Amino acid sequence: HLFQKTSSLTVAFIIAFLEIAVYNFVVLGTEIDSKLIRTTYEYHCQRIADYDSLKRFIKGALQSFWYYEDDLEYANSGYSDAIYQSIIYIKQHYSKDISLEQLAQHVNLNPSYLSSLFKKEVGITFLQYLQNVRLENACTLLKSSTNLAVETISTKVGYRTPSYFYKVFREKYGMSPSQWRNDKV
Repeated sequence: HLFQKTSSLTVAFIIAFLEIAVYNFVVLGTEIDSKLIRTTYEYHCQRIADYDSLKRFIKGALQSFWYYEDDLEYANSGYSDAIYQSIIYIKQHYSKDISLEQLAQHVNLNPSYLSSLFKKEVGITFLQYLQNVRLENACTLLKSSTNLAVETISTKVGYRTPSYFYKVFREKYGMSPSQWRNDKV
């Protein structure tokens, strides 16, 4: 519907951005932080170069709406914009293969610089953070979807092989996913 109102990519972005911001305000009933809105607007405005980048922005903004409460924690945490955007990206794409190079390209930084910045600001490496997000989501699925096999859950949260998932899970929680599920459910 955006391009029925205008043929300008910039105007379409502004309309989409405002509609999403207002929708977040109306649905969540939270105050609009003008500084955060301005920073977010400027960040994304610089990255809108064509129709596909606009489409990616809208898709990402709508997906992040469902992560709003988690993202609010990070918005107030003092992370730099690049790390904040990295965290959002990881939370939205944890179930896929994500490399440091892809993440660095997403936030327009050199991979080695992003790696050191991530470690400095978050306190753990990118891979450790990704693993934590995957395991947290696995725990959620183990609790809420008792009909799903552990192997299916491992695939849903981004592990290619169930055996590696079992190994990582056991290292973190000291028990197998099945034992953890039986303990928590």
